[in-house]
Amino acid sequence: MTRERSILVVDDDKEMVEEVSHLLTDAGYSVTAANDGIKGDELLSANTYDLVMLDLKMPGMDGFTVLKRLKERNSAAKAIVVTARPLYCDLMDGPEAVSDEENDILNMAEAIVIKPYDVEAMLNLIKSLTDKSET
Repeated sequence: MTRERSILVVDDDKEMVEEVSHLLTDAGYSVTAANDGIKGDELLSANTYDLVMLDLKMPGMDGFTVLKRLKERNSAAKAIVVTARPLYCDLMDGPEAVSDEENDILNMAEAIVIKPYDVEAMLNLIKSLTDKSET
């Protein structure tokens, strides 16, 4: 018998968190939610999750910082960055350009998904990543 997989969703968009939480719960996952990076980081320092889904742009503590701190505590932790922010390549400059440090942090994630995303593809990605944690 396999145990229920736990997922932490960290995003300041409360409506999106609610929708994702329902979707994941219906798919058989145990879901914990945090509506800002500070709360997400607190939960990550006190608990272990099979997967973390987090937004980049949040008040208090952004997703880059949450992801960096997560990987410093547990390099094997799995994370999906889910963002509406366009992630431009190194050749572009501007207010939304990703710095070298941010790019290094993003490379710590197992996947980066741009909102809006295909729900079935996301569920398949989550299943793939959480199934790997079983072995």
